[in-house]
This record gives sequence, C-alpha cells and structure tokens, in this order.
Amino acid sequence: MLLPDYFEFMCPVKTGSGAKALEHLPVDLGALNARKPLIITEKKSEETGLIKHLVNAFKTSGLTLGIFDGIDGMANMDTVKDLCGLYFDKGFDSIVALGSGQVVNVAKVVNIAVSGNPEDLKRAQGVENIAEPLKPLVIIPDSSGTGKECSGDVDFGGMFFSSKYLMPNLVTIDPRMIKDTTPEKLVTTGMASLTYAAEAYACPKSNPFSGSYAQLVIDFVMTNLLDVVKDSMKEKGMLKHFLENVSSKESRVALVNGTCMAGYVYANTPRGLAAKLGLEIAKNCDVPQGIAMGILLPYVLEYHAHRKGHDLSKIMRPMAGLDLYCSTPEGQRFDSAMGKIRHLQNELYVLSSASIPRTLEDARLPKDSFAGIADKVAMQSPDKDETQACLMILEHAFYGKPVTP
Repeated sequence: MLLPDYFEFMCPVKTGSGAKALEHLPVDLGALNARKPLIITEKKSEETGLIKHLVNAFKTSGLTLGIFDGIDGMANMDTVKDLCGLYFDKGFDSIVALGSGQVVNVAKVVNIAVSGNPEDLKRAQGVENIAEPLKPLVIIPDSSGTGKECSGDVDFGGMFFSSKYLMPNLVTIDPRMIKDTTPEKLVTTGMASLTYAAEAYACPKSNPFSGSYAQLVIDFVMTNLLDVVKDSMKEKGMLKHFLENVSSKESRVALVNGTCMAGYVYANTPRGLAAKLGLEIAKNCDVPQGIAMGILLPYVLEYHAHRKGHDLSKIMRPMAGLDLYCSTPEGQRFDSAMGKIRHLQNELYVLSSASIPRTLEDARLPKDSFAGIADKVAMQSPDKDETQACLMILEHAFYGKPVTP
C-alpha cells in the first residue's frame, strides 16, 4: 500500500483478549477512575453463567457492581430512562456492556445520557455532536455482533449517533464469555466483519493502519468461520464434546477478535457499497444485514476491480494465505480471492441445508425492489453513476453471476 499524503486513524480502545482476561478488568477500570460499574446485559446471561464468571472476577477487587439484566428485543427509550434513573440513584460511575447488538446499543445511549443530562440525547444526534469524553464504557463481547459495537456508531430508538467518544474504553474478550449461538448468527457476524474489512481495500481513503486491521479481520474470518459454524451444528453430548475441545474454542475466540477489529476498521473507513446495499436489502426481505452484505461482497469488489480499475489483488493474501498468494500469478490473484469467498458461501449454503442464502434469489429478494434500493443508496453518494452501479450489482448478485471486465 502506498502511503497517502495525509491520513487519520484513531483507535482509543484498549483490547484485552485471552485466558482470564476478565481478571484484568478491575485494574483496568481503576485506571479509568471507575469504582462502581453498572453491568448491562440480557436475562440469559444469568442462565448461561456469564454473570457468575464476571462477578467472580471482581470478588477481591473491592469494587461495587450493579447488574441490570433486562435487555431484550423490546428495549426502547423507556429502558434507557429506567437505566439512567438507576445509574444516578445508586451512584454508578461507569458502564459494562456484557453482550452485543441491542445490549451495546442501549449501553452507548445510556452513557450519553448519564455523562451529562438525559435531554442531551436530542442534541447529540448526528455526526460528531458529542463534544467531550463520556463515562468509562467496557464491552465484553459474546459470539454474536457485527463489529459496529466497537465503533463509534449507534442506531437506537429512531435516533442515530456517531462520535469517536462512543467507542468503548475497553474491550475484554474472555473465552468463558463466548457463548453458543445459532449458525445464522455466526454467519451474520462473520460476513459483516468480512465485508467491513474487505471494503476497506476498495476504499480510496484507506491507509496503512486500517489496512493492517482489515487484513487481520479477513484472515480470522476466512480461517475460522466455517469451523465454528460446523461446531455449532454438532449434537452436544458426551460431556459436550469434551468441553467443545480446545481447537473449537480457539476458533471462536479468533472470530470474536476479528469482529472487534472489524469495528475499529468500521470506525475509520467510509461505508462501502456492500454495507450500504446490505442494509437496504435487510429492510426488504427476511435476511439479516450481515448475510445480505456477504452475498453482495464479491460482486461489489468485482465492480471496483473490473469496472473501476482498482487493483485489489493484494486482498488474496489474507483470503488464502501467504503460500497460495505467492504461488498464484499476479493477474489471477483477485479472481482467486473471489473464488475463496464464493467457496465459503457455497459451503455455508450446503451445511445449512440452503437456509443460509448464496444469492439474492436464494434470499427471496423481490426484483421489483431493486430500483428503490439502488435509489436510496445512490442518494448517499455524489457519484452520478451510483444508481446504475447498484442496479448492476444487485442483478449479478441475484443470479450469482460474477462481474467480469
């Protein structure tokens, strides 16, 4: 990668990952002058033993913990209001989000409110309208999520916030906190992370820092996603596969690390076409945004390589490994990388008995929705050819037809 004349990259997040990572949390919180964290999580965290692990890590710390485990799909601004009241009434000074998705969304919005006044939420909407650092925020991810959790963006209650101050202070990845989840959620997680990272290669504002993170994300997802999905489909007997075996647990931890790093890429890279189209597609058919993004990814990258003339051959290195990259002629590297993505999609399609789609036709996206989707995405770009580009990508992704020169 050529060094740009000027670039910016910011990642203020301290990441702790590995065995007994939880036991480092009290010290890390102390360094942030936090002595009384409020843990925000969902009900099943108690049922699956995650809260017990977290509480045990704080036993000798002298810190006081509060636990709210009422987050579910129905969480709304009333939930935020209740949590703000709890935070102020009990004198908490920091927030720990145990989980992903809605748990982290709620935690970020609550953090905006308790770092000033609840009425600040309206003022803070939009991009970079938070002027000062917020209260300390820790995220303890599980096996699901999209990577956005570790970025500075949050959509919640019809409001959108984007600020560097919404990125967490700490991310703690501990194997004990990575829970079983469905194959669909794993694929949603993996393909969203892969898309954010791969589109960084096609971004004209990419830089060596975001490129390095993106390379690691792609490597972690391509190396581990299929194995983790296969393991999630096994019958859980015989002492749960002898405690799920070490290699499976390592693959899960690697995938969660990749997801978190995808958030750091997301925070420093403009959204690409696959991400923007995937969001609109998820609104029009019953397929998660991450899976929709994954379907679109090879066609968007082919559009950039074959129609826009971008050299994306280096993306093969994390997709396939250094040995295969070096042994493949330079002119074949990009197409080989796209073959790797499609092979992964085909394997997931077969493993899931066709429930994880490979194409937009598999996803049952109505073709008459193409124009509306393309127009909404094109409105976000000054490029006058964006609508036609979107329509072309959607057409190819519907039939599974590669975009050729």
